[in-house]
Amino acid sequence: MKKATCTKKIMLVILSVIALWAGSETLALAAGGDAGWRPVYDNVMMIINFFILVFLLIKLGKTPVSNFIDTKRNEISSELARLENEKDRSSLELEETRAQITDMESHLHKIKMRIIEEGELAKQTMIENARAESEFLVEAAKRRVKSRFVEARRRLKEQMVDMAIDIVAKKLPQTLEEQDHKRQTNLFLESLEKAAEERV
Repeated sequence: MKKATCTKKIMLVILSVIALWAGSETLALAAGGDAGWRPVYDNVMMIINFFILVFLLIKLGKTPVSNFIDTKRNEISSELARLENEKDRSSLELEETRAQITDMESHLHKIKMRIIEEGELAKQTMIENARAESEFLVEAAKRRVKSRFVEARRRLKEQMVDMAIDIVAKKLPQTLEEQDHKRQTNLFLESLEKAAEERV
């Protein structure tokens, strides 16, 4: 339908141009005076020849030109379809890439948070270990001090017992008899042992 309308418009334009040209020649001939019928005949024949030429061009060239136009239209349509497909594919790839970037950012955020949590956990573990170790060292130091204190007390008792025995051994023989001496020594030693047991 469009082809027929286009062809009609082209024919109308061509006929208008020919009519104007032929009319202007005829008017020029009429203004020039009596030259006879030959110039008018030449103009009419030229117009008829032109129409024959146009008819032959349309008749013979219509199919090749139409085929050429159809081929070009199909090529352009194919190219446009290909470009549309490529555009759609590129848009899809772009969306996939954006989705992947979003997923990667989310994954990196999760990894970062996990690393921070693991770091905090490791830090807490180190603090707890250090606290436990320091408590152990303090307890060990307390035990050592207590052990040394007990040992020092034991030695002091032994020294005091030895000193008391020496003093008693020096003073008692002068005042007591031997039996009394033994009995007093035994009593004194028993009292020292009881006192040592009570302190411990």
